[in-house]
Amino acid sequence: MMVIRPIAASDLKPLLALAKQSGLGITTLPADKGILTEKIQLSMESFAKQVVSPANEYYLFVMEDVRYQKIVGCCALKAAVGQVWPFYSYKLSRLSQKNQELHIDKEIQLLNLVNDYQGATELCSLLLAPDARVKNNGKYLSLSRFLFMGQQPTRFADNVMAEIRGYVDDEGHSPFWRAVGKHFFGIDFPRADHLSGIGKKQFIADLMPQYPVYVNLLPEAAQAVIGQAHAQSRAAKAFLEKQNLQYTGYVDIFDAGPCVEAPMEKVRAIKNQKCVRIVEVKPSQSLQHYLVATTGEQFRCAGGHIDEYPDGTVALPQDLLTTLQVDKGDIVTILQV
Repeated sequence: MMVIRPIAASDLKPLLALAKQSGLGITTLPADKGILTEKIQLSMESFAKQVVSPANEYYLFVMEDVRYQKIVGCCALKAAVGQVWPFYSYKLSRLSQKNQELHIDKEIQLLNLVNDYQGATELCSLLLAPDARVKNNGKYLSLSRFLFMGQQPTRFADNVMAEIRGYVDDEGHSPFWRAVGKHFFGIDFPRADHLSGIGKKQFIADLMPQYPVYVNLLPEAAQAVIGQAHAQSRAAKAFLEKQNLQYTGYVDIFDAGPCVEAPMEKVRAIKNQKCVRIVEVKPSQSLQHYLVATTGEQFRCAGGHIDEYPDGTVALPQDLLTTLQVDKGDIVTILQV
């Protein structure tokens, strides 16, 4: 059975191994031991902190195979982006131009550099080891963050967003970067990707063009990938869209991957989760999958079959009870998935 829990200091080595599998595009999880050590420390401090309103907190979760005590995945939440460095995006907009004398009516697309997501909560660093991409592991890992957010809403912003990895070819080349970023930064895409991932973002503020980029002047290959998710990220985008996060024209400044967003109160998993009491311990008769999370100081989350009763109580099988480290009479949060 898998359990999703806050990261611990002892998880550094397997986290580094996961980061090395992520490749380009996942800038929030660089394969850098020093940076990951800092992220783990910040996460541990954030979970322990009493929070009234979101600031620079960072919550990093791992998925652990409890049978083998092996870390197979991770995911994270940035409570409020842009607290240390501005959080930049491109906003895709349209400009209509008309000349009555020549009967010409043209619509031009523009990319404007903005930081409209400043202060929003970011879903990030979702990664699952290839051999763990079975059954509902990916779904459980992604949804677990929403259960934590629903339990502790004061830790998070009113708006939730995620950057989806944009198109990059097998050699790590981004058509959008070649057409735009390359000309202003003078470094290749992997280098820029790495610098952003380890938190060195001043170069973005110093070198990024402040004027709109006319999309029509870009090569067709670059135009074609604006707002398009990488093949390996399309499923993640579709999954978030089912949770009511939508693409509204914002894209990543490096690879032009889409950003999706929603008010926290509109996120499906946050709206639909319930607090219930465990009243029985027995094998489930249900075929429905649930995600179950503890409500105490130590957040733990796992998926499986449970029996939900109309009076706001549930019966859990013993293996799920043991994995969550809860007992009969405890209150848990459940989400039907």
